[in-house]
Amino acid sequence: MLAVQIIMIVTMIWWCAEQGS
Repeated sequence: MLAVQIIMIVTMIWWCAEQGS
């Protein structure tokens, strides 16, 4: 499912942003 890939990518970006803060 494309939706799953999108969620995984968005989650990774969000997680990296949170860690970077």
